[in-house]
Amino acid sequence: MEATIALLIEGGVSAASIDAIAHRSGCAKTTIYRRWSSRDALLLDAFRSALGLPASVRQPEAATLRSVVHGAIANVRWLAADRVFQVVFPTIAHELLEQSPLGAKLRSEVFQPIRQRSKELLRQDGVRQAMRQAAHPDLLFDAINGAVLYRTLIGEPVDDATVDGLTDLLLKGAAAADADD
Repeated sequence: MEATIALLIEGGVSAASIDAIAHRSGCAKTTIYRRWSSRDALLLDAFRSALGLPASVRQPEAATLRSVVHGAIANVRWLAADRVFQVVFPTIAHELLEQSPLGAKLRSEVFQPIRQRSKELLRQDGVRQAMRQAAHPDLLFDAINGAVLYRTLIGEPVDDATVDGLTDLLLKGAAAADADD
């Protein structure tokens, strides 16, 4: 896994051939294929490793709309600050934009499950009741991910104040009751 991630960082998907991974890791190709059925399976695991969420960022047991949104922003903040993710993200984006077979697998096996989990958090009783009926869970999480990734890309800070401010901004648009209605 370390050799695969290092090769992805150095040269993207094309640099991470099974031969190069075997050479870098000191393992035989047969050893790699015993664990992963294909190169794409290995690359998917490497991307999952780069996309892993920290154990310290968890949703509280009694979830509220604020805690779910704040937790999601904190998760993306942590991910965007991770050096491996920063280096591998352009490769992930390229594969997704090219709609390559690997991009399709990334979409279905990595990103769709993340979206599904996010929607499940928003479907919890107290959380869904606090949202406007018209608020769409996918769009809410798209706004969270987009805002944090954009700030990271342009070099703007994503500090505690940003997380709190973005939480407040999104909740103003997603809250069930609003004094301005």
